[in-house]
Amino acid sequence: MIRMLIALPLLLLTGGCGVLVPDKFEVTDGIKFTTYSNDGKENMLGYNFVDADSGDMVMPRSYRVRTIAVGGMLDRDDPAAREYLADRRRRRGDSSGKQAGSR
Repeated sequence: MIRMLIALPLLLLTGGCGVLVPDKFEVTDGIKFTTYSNDGKENMLGYNFVDADSGDMVMPRSYRVRTIAVGGMLDRDDPAAREYLADRRRRRGDSSGKQAGSR
């Protein structure tokens, strides 16, 4: 019983069966775009965001942020996880058939 309690979390952590999807935000500054919580960078003039759809860096001057979806550990077959992996692959410019995050 104790072996099973120790082995189960190790199996889940090392199995690679899930994707850690960050929160998804909608940023509004005259235009609307979506970004993930781990895609922003602070600079001296404000905050830069990466548009999830185009992969372009956007630096709004006056903006509002709204949470669209709360992230978490999701199964790779989940639609939100597949969308995040596709967005991440597009931002990195990876056109190969490999799944993002696989080694």
